[in-house]
Amino acid sequence: MKIAKKFSLRRALQTNRKGVALVTVLTVMSLTTILVLTFFTLASSEHRASKTYSYGLQSQQVAEQAVNMVIAQIREATTVSDNPSNLKVWSSQPGAIRTWNQNGEFDRIFKLYSDDIMKTDNQLGVRGDFADIAKWADRPDHFVDLNEPVIRGEKVYYPIVSATASVLPEWPQSGIKDNTGEYGANGVEGFKYDAALVEEGDFGRKAAEIADATDGHVAMPVRWIYQLADGTVGTLEDGGAGSSEYRFVAFSGQGQPSEKNPLVARFAFWADDETTKLNINAHAGGAAW
Repeated sequence: MKIAKKFSLRRALQTNRKGVALVTVLTVMSLTTILVLTFFTLASSEHRASKTYSYGLQSQQVAEQAVNMVIAQIREATTVSDNPSNLKVWSSQPGAIRTWNQNGEFDRIFKLYSDDIMKTDNQLGVRGDFADIAKWADRPDHFVDLNEPVIRGEKVYYPIVSATASVLPEWPQSGIKDNTGEYGANGVEGFKYDAALVEEGDFGRKAAEIADATDGHVAMPVRWIYQLADGTVGTLEDGGAGSSEYRFVAFSGQGQPSEKNPLVARFAFWADDETTKLNINAHAGGAAW
């Protein structure tokens, strides 16, 4: 075994320093990579949070759009004119307000539910709406069921009115016949509906079966109102005979759907104005019925 005559500490340290430099460079590069990845991760998270917040604000604005439309309808129908010759009498009902002129002649109907024509001077206009919704389930891009339930296992939750209200609750038998000749009919007093008049829809029919609603589903279909990116709102109409495309009909704004002005939201609503509804307990001389 040969032994070096001279051992150079300086040369040994220089050789080791080459490895230290490599390790140092790799460490710095790793830390830099980690910092860059952390920065991009945080930036992506902030971007997603901003988009979620933006979508939330947009959804809130769309919901407020429906409320504002109802307020505008009620305000226009009930505002008293400064012109004595143009005074109107108004009366509210579920889903609409009717007005008459001073001669007692019918003036207009202001609808409080989403539709393609929100006000009309045709008294038969509401009948036309009823005819339109007869087969609403076949036109999901035009109509939506506001009373569409949520099914959770064996339970059904209705947002507006339960289809079981005609049979539940079960009241104790009183031994007194009602106007139908039955003894103590169950269900909410005065509640009755005919599911055959309006299409139930496949989902509503399934929910009624799960809920044991013997009279079927209580569908409450109204029209979708679509909103464009520029704020224009309107409804979809069929393109015509033999056409599978839809036509956008605006009733507020001048915009039309395009690549730069796409459909961004849709909403539907139904409102009841009960400001002229009398409480029989309070308006019958203080004597309860």
